[in-house]
Amino acid sequence: MPNVRRVTAALLLATLLACQPAQAQGPLPPDWLATLTIRDPLETLSRVQGMAADAGLPVLGKEWLPLLAAPDLKLAGGSVTVGVAAPDGELERLHLFATTPTPPAALVETFGGDLTGDIGIFTVGGIEFASRVRGGVTMVAPFDRQALLQDDLGARAAQPEPTHDVTLRVSQQGLDQLRQRVELQHAGRSRGQRIALNELGWPPSARWIDAAIGGNLPLAERVSELFREVSLGVSLTDEEFSVEVVADELGSNAATTGAGNQQVAPRLGDSPRLPIATLAGDARSGALRTLMSVWLAYCQGRPDELEASVYPGEEYAEFEARTLAAVGMVTAADAVLLTRTAEDPFYSNRAAVLRVSDAEQFLAEVRAATDAWNRTVAASDARIKLAVQVDEEQLLGEDQPPVTRFVSDLGAALEDPPSADTQAIMRRYYGVDGLHVGKLAVLGDTQVLLADVPTPEFRELAAGVRPGQQPGGLSGRVWLDRYAAWQNAVLSDYMADAIGFTAPKQLPESPLAIAIGRSDRAITVRVSAERTTALNLGRRLVPSGVKAGSGQ
Repeated sequence: MPNVRRVTAALLLATLLACQPAQAQGPLPPDWLATLTIRDPLETLSRVQGMAADAGLPVLGKEWLPLLAAPDLKLAGGSVTVGVAAPDGELERLHLFATTPTPPAALVETFGGDLTGDIGIFTVGGIEFASRVRGGVTMVAPFDRQALLQDDLGARAAQPEPTHDVTLRVSQQGLDQLRQRVELQHAGRSRGQRIALNELGWPPSARWIDAAIGGNLPLAERVSELFREVSLGVSLTDEEFSVEVVADELGSNAATTGAGNQQVAPRLGDSPRLPIATLAGDARSGALRTLMSVWLAYCQGRPDELEASVYPGEEYAEFEARTLAAVGMVTAADAVLLTRTAEDPFYSNRAAVLRVSDAEQFLAEVRAATDAWNRTVAASDARIKLAVQVDEEQLLGEDQPPVTRFVSDLGAALEDPPSADTQAIMRRYYGVDGLHVGKLAVLGDTQVLLADVPTPEFRELAAGVRPGQQPGGLSGRVWLDRYAAWQNAVLSDYMADAIGFTAPKQLPESPLAIAIGRSDRAITVRVSAERTTALNLGRRLVPSGVKAGSGQ
């Protein structure tokens, strides 16, 4: 027998909705925080199932797909969205909502419930939901939030046609709510919890998770300041797996530094070492500066890396401002992270040639940023006082300007004086002196070379810089197998005397591509990989004892 209370409520709601004029509004409530959309669930789940089986990962049981393919559900070719909303931003009133091509009648038939007019009421997991067709799709809301189904609810947010198989969107209100959540976690952290970030194990402890969340306050604040919406899309085809992040900028932050047409820009010469990663192209859009701003905010929340409780705000703000001023001058770049031979230091493998608006001013900003960093460290309570000394050396010939060196002594910062063991480690990390030395050479009015490679290689790179055609935007590649080999070598060196240590297996060749662009007040970062790369990574995730593709 139908539930009398639910039928009565449905009749009242149907009467109310019938009196409302139809409006062509999107189906998202105006107070939505985040949504997860699956495009063509049947096709997407089938592809995910196939790739998971090929990688040996647990998969969704095959018996589910025929159930989801029932004609009455109308899922084929449609999209399903699940989201959360908070009326008036009040998180205590947080609730779920959904949109689906499945008609209310089919929902009632599937889950059991009552259909009165065009309103379906059903129960899932002990929670009652109401459903009605809105904007060409069925909108589902909790029974006590059924006012969402009204046509005059206010300015509904448009739900764009999905361009990825799976898309996660976070609204500006959602970004602000996330910032508030992190702010609460940050306020409750003790120094011990902050230092707990150095204690990562698996699975992560609750203490580590609390520290990690609270440590992201500067990052959460920066993202909330810069962007009105952020989305993450994942797509899978028979040939490629891709992830795309799109960040819609707020108007006051969406300035650009120039057009994105092709330009002649400096390119690095060939190196005898293979690249681990590359990034090159036109940087005039300003996307690089915005991404660096986000990265510096992330770093500000990690003072524990120097065993400090916090970076002093005024000094760090000066360091950040000077760094962003330098990055904002970059109009083109060609950068590389290099592999190493057994004789090379572990961490002397980065190089970049940049076109900048003014090379001497760029150098001045980098020196000012270094001075601000040193003042930040000095003013903090860091145990590891990692300062950077600046000097000059004539490395490229008497007829060339001196090269500016940025020298840091991690060994001395860790121990005063450093032990013989520490000195030996630093030599393996940075070379015979045990010092990390970054070098900056001014190569004309608008060109600079930055690198931390050994001096002979630095000279070769400077001599090999040449003009080249750069496409619009920044793009590059990462060879995950080479990166893994580099990190495995570092780990094996560190664990050389550990009893029972076995070096991780080498990853098969696994390249991926990166593209960074900016258009229509949005920054886009796209990472794509061939199917074989995705399968190689997936196979590394298979827990021991799990039968390939079993779902068990």
